[in-house]
Amino acid sequence: MTVEELNKILKTAHEARFVFAADASHWTCTDYEIIKFAAMIADAEREACAKIAEAYEPRCDTCPSGVSTAIRARGT
Repeated sequence: MTVEELNKILKTAHEARFVFAADASHWTCTDYEIIKFAAMIADAEREACAKIAEAYEPRCDTCPSGVSTAIRARGT
């Protein structure tokens, strides 16, 4: 895992209101915060996949159109 990837995860955890223990041994959070964190990570992954699909659609004769839209719609 790169430093950039770790920083993104930590930023998302902070946005989900995770709190790192004072002794740096563990995160403290509620079930709701874990679910929110997982949803935020899934949204980011879907968007990354959709961007890749968008990049290939114009150059691919055999790729179905609307793939990026379908990927994004999975989160709604």
